[in-house]
Amino acid sequence: LQYGAQMSAEEVEAEKEVVFQQFGFPLLNNSQTDSLISLEADGVVELVKYVGAQLASEAYTFWQKPFYTKDPLKLVQKENISQGLEDLMRNEGIDKTLEFICSFVEDILNYYSLQIEQKAYESAESLRVFLEGDHFCDETDPIFYLLPFDVTVRQHVPLSCHLQQTKLLLLHKK
Repeated sequence: LQYGAQMSAEEVEAEKEVVFQQFGFPLLNNSQTDSLISLEADGVVELVKYVGAQLASEAYTFWQKPFYTKDPLKLVQKENISQGLEDLMRNEGIDKTLEFICSFVEDILNYYSLQIEQKAYESAESLRVFLEGDHFCDETDPIFYLLPFDVTVRQHVPLSCHLQQTKLLLLHKK
């Protein structure tokens, strides 16, 4: 990006925002846009490779899942889950939170995925109600405990993706 000397700081920031939105970026703060702008060509290439690998990996993991298990999480659901995970991390630490996430994903979401998929085919029942009602999980599991009641069995894949992304962020923080 090149800016003329006659542009004010506010105009520069507004132009950055427009340019990044044109490329499909979500709303970024000033430090995020400055970080992206500061990348040399090699840095941009590495960023694209990294993001591409993450997307390909996640896409491969879930490509065979039925379409009716891929209803997107609402923003408020993601925020509530993320807040619950942050609270859990503050209280239990990163390592224990990672252990809880991995255990819930492997022991519940993956192990019972066929049952979740069957229920998603039949209805949009609350995931919590389904898991607890069939005695697959209960509130003693810290991840189950923080799930909003309005997350449904039809959001199985996005929930799994959100937990995977959270796990990667926590691993990065370690």
